[in-house]
Parts: sequence; C-alpha cells; structure tokens
Amino acid sequence: MCAIMKTLRSKVEVRNYAQKKVKELSEKAKEKRTFEIIELLKKNKAFLNAQKVGLYYPLKDEVNILKIMEIFKDKKYYFPKIKNENMDFRKVNDSTSLVIGKFNIKEPTSSMEIEEEIDVYLIPCLATSGNYRIGHGKGYYDRYFKRLKGYKIGIVFSELKDLNVKIDEYDIPMDIIL
Repeated sequence: MCAIMKTLRSKVEVRNYAQKKVKELSEKAKEKRTFEIIELLKKNKAFLNAQKVGLYYPLKDEVNILKIMEIFKDKKYYFPKIKNENMDFRKVNDSTSLVIGKFNIKEPTSSMEIEEEIDVYLIPCLATSGNYRIGHGKGYYDRYFKRLKGYKIGIVFSELKDLNVKIDEYDIPMDIIL
C-alpha cells in the first residue's frame, strides 16, 4: 500500500485519489483486470450457482465486466435503475437495450421487469476498505441492501483494494471483494 493511503481517511479524499489513479491506468492494465475478475468469477461458487445476477454498466472509473453476459449466457441479468432516491434492479437481456439515465449512466427502461430476489450482485467499487465498498457517494447501493438481500461481490481495480477509510454505520459490507 502506498504511503499516501495511510494518511487518507475521508471517503471524499479516497474517491478523488481513486479517480486519479484509474485515469493513470493504461487500457491494457484495465483489460488485464477485467480478465482477472472474470477468471475469479469462474471459480466463485456463489456466482457459478447463481441464476439471477445483478450487474452494472461501468463508468470510466469502474472495472468493465460486461463480457460475463457473453460467457455465462445461461444466467439472467439485472441492472440498476435509479428512481428518485432509490434504486431497483430490472431484467436486461442485452446491454445494448440500456438507455442513458440519471447521472448519465446507462440503465434499464422503466418498462423492464423489476426483480427483488437476485442471487448474486456484482457491485462496482471505486475503492474498498476491508469488505466495505467506497462508491460515488450517493448511497444508492447502501439503501438498496438495507431493504433486500443477496450475495454481494465488490468489483474493484487491484490498486484500490483495502485502503484505510473511515466506515460509517450505514455502510453495507460486501460478502467478498474481487
């Protein structure tokens, strides 16, 4: 762990650090991490046994694992949709059917089927601290997982794993971080 991360404590500082660090990564390094994550998922029993998978459309600072839809065609995939201050997951057959939504993020349309019993969620992390994710700071995933359950797999660039960050009481831990 780099020396600067020992002094960074607030989520705001860590978010800024993470966004800067990801910008410094080459496309080759990002592709390598995508490959590593997919290989880890191929060995993860919870993921392999899951029929319903919560996925995400990646932002520039998140690991792109959309290829799993092509590799694991037998699974059903659900993407988050933001509505007001909440989020739900909706069934998506093909990532090309997603539309630009809130915060300029691709998401399902309102007409797509909502699912509340998802087996495994693959959740984007800007950074992590222990088994806690650091996201973009809006709290959508924390509020969602207060209401609903499922096995939570945090997806993060290796360089941003297990940073020293103050965790709040409303933060929801992941079951595993890859």
